[in-house]
Amino acid sequence: MKVLDFCAVASVVLTVFSCGPKVPENGALITGLVAGINPSDTVSAVLVLMDENSGKGVMTDTLENGKFSFRLDSVQADKYYAISLINNSGAYPIPLSHGPELYLEPGVKVSVCGDAHYMNNAEVKSPVKDQKLRARFLGKMSLEDWKAHQDISVHRNSAVYALIYGGESSAEVQDSLRRVMKDDLDSLHGIGNRLTRQIMEILQEEEIGRYALRQLYSIAMGVSNGEEENRETAWKIYGRLSNEQKASSEGRKIAGYLEDVRRVREGDHVTEYHYKDASGEKRKLADLSGKWILADFWSRGCAPCVQAIPELTRIAEKYSGKLEVVSISVDTEAVWKEASKEHGITWNNWNDPMGETVFLRMFGTPGIPTFVIINPAGTICKIQAGYSESLLDRLLQDLIGD
Repeated sequence: MKVLDFCAVASVVLTVFSCGPKVPENGALITGLVAGINPSDTVSAVLVLMDENSGKGVMTDTLENGKFSFRLDSVQADKYYAISLINNSGAYPIPLSHGPELYLEPGVKVSVCGDAHYMNNAEVKSPVKDQKLRARFLGKMSLEDWKAHQDISVHRNSAVYALIYGGESSAEVQDSLRRVMKDDLDSLHGIGNRLTRQIMEILQEEEIGRYALRQLYSIAMGVSNGEEENRETAWKIYGRLSNEQKASSEGRKIAGYLEDVRRVREGDHVTEYHYKDASGEKRKLADLSGKWILADFWSRGCAPCVQAIPELTRIAEKYSGKLEVVSISVDTEAVWKEASKEHGITWNNWNDPMGETVFLRMFGTPGIPTFVIINPAGTICKIQAGYSESLLDRLLQDLIGD
């Protein structure tokens, strides 16, 4: 039976299947029916809560006659969910497929129907606008390319799991698995490029919902990793975003990834990159030339960043007139202003409108906190990632003394 025919029949089954449990007022009810499962296999459906590119399994249900269900008492409507299928029949679990993405709102009932190996393209019935936009978006793309992408992904995952959990495999077997992984990765890259071109064409005309925004986010990440041929088109698509989307965490990161950033190192002159102060004025570190500068890139959710604040306070007082301390938040504007008030930041207090996406590439550090010390001539003397007690005082003592 074709999957489309299967889903037509399944819609009746899922309607009956979902009649029993009541949908929680602030939650959601998800029911599903999956074709293509070997009756002798034990397969689990895992509901994954996604936060940008990372996910956390929140519920699991073992399929019975291809059916699964999830009842959530509450949903996180600002994030999205996905369903992963895991085959637990062998010596170790193997992923069958990942998807589809689900956009949930309080009180919704959702049904999912698809083939076990191609769940990314499963049929999803939902009243949520973003879910409908996703379906319309995928309907304009090549189903053959999507299926090929999922086939190769499953094949590669099998090799990955065999390498990790395969026990005492011989060196020859391990080398063979690594070759499979590399060949599959090369194939995925080629198909991914075809899918990306299709996505960019659709993004230039389709309404930009949450699914489309995620696709643009992935394209922007690719640009930051060297796919320069997509930069111009991606900027055009970014221009179609609403002001609210541009101000969102994803929107800021998209712009940051698309920004053409020049990498700087110790000994280089400080860049002309613009930040924003509390009054909304554009600021750049070069404006403070003539004094020593200690730039502190931080976030409210970063414990070491917050631990450094008392030392920054002491340094701002100790070197007053000789050095400018500049705390540059990579949080959203609302979080930045709230955190600044909470922690009593009285020195130069700026925000990076692109989040952390620019400075990580600009200074080549793995994350926050990052401290950059610049001399009065505008030359970068030190780029320091991470914080420990009295670290900044020692660095400044070595560079400028008392």
